[in-house]
Amino acid sequence: MARTLKPIRWTLHLAATEFGLDDKTLAKRIKSSGTTAGKDGCFSTQDICRAVFGDIEGEKLRSEHHKANLLEMEDNEKKRQLFPKAEVYAVLDKIGIELKSNIMACNISEDEKRDILKTMQANLGKI
Repeated sequence: MARTLKPIRWTLHLAATEFGLDDKTLAKRIKSSGTTAGKDGCFSTQDICRAVFGDIEGEKLRSEHHKANLLEMEDNEKKRQLFPKAEVYAVLDKIGIELKSNIMACNISEDEKRDILKTMQANLGKI
């Protein structure tokens, strides 16, 4: 009859001794890996190895997420540049000239015209 194997559980001190680390060093690595002890106060072999050697699969996944984020940022940047800036500014200049001409032709006081043009210029400067 096959015997059921019981997984190895490590105390912090036993694991530190086995892997040649100081207890405090291993405790810091376990904490930084986000691992917590089980109900028995011990850790699995996988927990200890992840803390001692790092989590290569987690790092690969993190790297892939980072690459995907960079590609998404580049894509978003390209989308923002669908219209060449020089052409957009040229059109805005033409609109500004036309607006100024219309404002100057309005039957309002010179002070009101100046205020409108000042506001328009301030808002166009934000573009």
